[in-house]
Amino acid sequence: MSIEKYAMDLKNIDFRKYYFGTNDFYDKQLLESFPVRFPEGKLNCNTQSLFYIMTCKTPSNIYILCCCQLGGNIRGNEHTIWNLFKTLEASNLTGICKLFISLLSLYYNKKIKTDKLLNLFIIQKYSMAAYKSYIKCGFYIDHKKSFWLNYRGDKEYAIHMIKN
Repeated sequence: MSIEKYAMDLKNIDFRKYYFGTNDFYDKQLLESFPVRFPEGKLNCNTQSLFYIMTCKTPSNIYILCCCQLGGNIRGNEHTIWNLFKTLEASNLTGICKLFISLLSLYYNKKIKTDKLLNLFIIQKYSMAAYKSYIKCGFYIDHKKSFWLNYRGDKEYAIHMIKN
């Protein structure tokens, strides 16, 4: 059975915290997927690295579909979304990032009583699908904190987005 069938049923979807190094299968998924999604990036993964993950349960295993880290961005704070990506297992699924962002917002609303603290930086040119997902999930551009940087050999504009 393909993961796509199970991912379409919300009863198979779960959102949780995960510390890198506590599950070899999850670690493998992250380590294989990250270089495909961020070819020149570096994944911060040690036993202290906290990830927020969305998983899908199938009869044979539980797969990570999407994940992110919070904090770890030199320009952001502890609520800055960082390294949000779909795993290779979710490559054929649409709407996964939007669902993940919605679940992260729900998590914040339950634990912190507001999701208005969530923010991120994004280079629209390289992450158009993610940018559109953030807009659909109620984020808007904050030009006061946006900035220019050298990225992949070019001058790029890193857009700061905050939850509306």
